[in-house]
This record gives sequence, C-alpha cells and structure tokens, in this order.
Amino acid sequence: MILDTCLIESILSLPVGTFFNTPKKTFILTLWKKPAGQENTRQEHPVFAYLCSSIGENIDTYRFDLLENDLHAAVDLYNIYKVNRESPVALGAIQADRRAKLLPICRFAPAVSWNIDEDWSDQEKVALGIKKEDNIMSLDEFQNFISGLVSDIEDFKEAVECLKRTM
Repeated sequence: MILDTCLIESILSLPVGTFFNTPKKTFILTLWKKPAGQENTRQEHPVFAYLCSSIGENIDTYRFDLLENDLHAAVDLYNIYKVNRESPVALGAIQADRRAKLLPICRFAPAVSWNIDEDWSDQEKVALGIKKEDNIMSLDEFQNFISGLVSDIEDFKEAVECLKRTM
C-alpha cells in the first residue's frame, strides 16, 4: 500500500535508545502522498538513507547534550537532496558522506526487509564507529584466552579469601 499510494523520500536509522526507555531500533520514514490519479505509478527517484549513531544527547537516563549530532547532518543533507535531486552538488555531498546513501526504489519491495542498516557492510559500519570490529581467534588463541581467564578468576578467588581472613 505504501509503494502504491506514497513516495518514499527518506529513511533515517536511529541508534537504539533514541526514544527514552525504548530499547528497540527505530527509524524515521518520510513519505509524501502521491497526487490524485498518480496512485500505482512507479516512483522514479531513489530513497535518501542515513545511518545516525548520535542524536545530540547521551542515550541514557541523564540525556546530557553532546556536540556530535548525526541527526542534524542527516536532515541538512536530505534538505539539499530534496530541493534538487539531479544537482551534482547535492549528489556529490551525499557521496562524500559515508553515512548517506541513495537507494533505488526497487530495493523496497513488499516482501523484502526495509531495514536500511543492511545496506552498509560490516566494514563500513566499523569505519563509522557503529559496530565493533570482530575479534576472530584461532582455537589455540581461544584456549590461551580461556586459560588466562581461569587464572585471573583463581587470583581473584585467592584475594577474596585473604580479605575474609582479615575481617
């Protein structure tokens, strides 16, 4: 229904916890209703997509202001794009921002996930600081890591026993 009756202008991916006490991933979806008589016509322009990892405040109970604010950058870039979709300046600005992409409308088929986070590779997300780099260990490295943990736990256990004797 959305594809038939609306133009999909933008989708912004927000960080988990953007809305206080909501531990779910959230998005902003910008739609325009198609003019009368143009329902069921195919959208020609791509969808502006943006990954935000900062919204200008801490994402905790205190909500202190932060200087970093990807949301403002996303809105500014989207406004440049929507005014003139063909402008080399607008298209260049989008290409220069690693958090922004123009996704073809065919990417938003009814039976396909509309989660735009999937349109960035893990490497791109690591470069943006959205995802931590995977730490892959060999079996020998993992065994050494576990041995180190066991040793640390034994040391802590010994320290607790010493504290108990002094009390």
